[in-house]
Amino acid sequence: MYYNEFNRGGINKTMRNIKEPVIKNAILHILNNREEFKKMSDYTLELDDKIKEFIKKHILKSVNDDKTRAAKFEGENNSVKISCNNIFENPDTFVKSSKEIANQLFISMSNKTISPADLIVVSFESNNNNYLALLKMDYNEIYIHDVKETEDGKTKTKLVVDERSSLPNLNQKLQKSAFIQPENNDNNFDIVILDKQTNSKSADKDIAQFFLRNFLNAKLEKDDKHKTRVFKNSTIDFVNEKYEDSKEREEIISYMYNTLERKSQINIREFSDVISEENQEEYVEFLISEDIGDYEFKPDEEIINNKKVVIKTREDIQIRLDKVLYDEERYIKVKSLEDGGYEISIKTDNYDYNIK
Repeated sequence: MYYNEFNRGGINKTMRNIKEPVIKNAILHILNNREEFKKMSDYTLELDDKIKEFIKKHILKSVNDDKTRAAKFEGENNSVKISCNNIFENPDTFVKSSKEIANQLFISMSNKTISPADLIVVSFESNNNNYLALLKMDYNEIYIHDVKETEDGKTKTKLVVDERSSLPNLNQKLQKSAFIQPENNDNNFDIVILDKQTNSKSADKDIAQFFLRNFLNAKLEKDDKHKTRVFKNSTIDFVNEKYEDSKEREEIISYMYNTLERKSQINIREFSDVISEENQEEYVEFLISEDIGDYEFKPDEEIINNKKVVIKTREDIQIRLDKVLYDEERYIKVKSLEDGGYEISIKTDNYDYNIK
């Protein structure tokens, strides 16, 4: 039986606490790089309740995705940074500045293997803070765009959402998006970036080639959230690989969680004392190879407080539940058997059954 855990969370205190984004303005630009066609809207979107809800749910799903990374703009003449700052400083520039952002994305999409998409630029507020969302909407059946030419020769785009799309599912989640906060000397980073087509090992190489480097002209930052996530996930992977005894695995992983909750600062070399002596150096090297960045970090509260447990058997049976429920042992119990196996029992008032 293998024990695993994963989380969902944002990047910093303000962006992490986005719960109810208030959509203030949004605009849709059409960027079909494969046909070398782009259509910039001269008007903001008509925001009825359904469109607001659609955009809001995509924002929440994306900014809270586990693959988000912190990033910081580079260069004084960064066109996306300048355009975003213009919107923050003067909301009346929203349409004009959003076109400049969309044009930079279109230029960055010169490679025809990149999926054509619409770019939705969103101005929203949360917890008395203003943000921008840059949502790359790859084409699918859930929504379509409608384009009209007005009598004065201007372009107006419309977002048409399928009635069934009440909530983005796995196939509807965005592959690429960015969330920008106003420039502030107190911020260690400017951007929360999501790129679902990369993983932690390849992020610096793959994200940087297109969305991060070519479009945003930014660099990834190894913030405490990133370090905490790498520490947690890599420790679990290492323990599952090196320890055959499930009790030893669970003891080390439980100790790791207790350490994250108790310590204000974690040194991975000091923590490695819990690992068997012959594996300690390999463990530290493994964390470094997984891009943890530093030997020390401050545990991120969002990851610590938002945990799930996944129990996976060798028969490929998986059970996932909140760690609180696992610890209470009211809903699931694991019992050791004399033959070396395990008996797992689940208690529930109701369940759904279907074949896929």
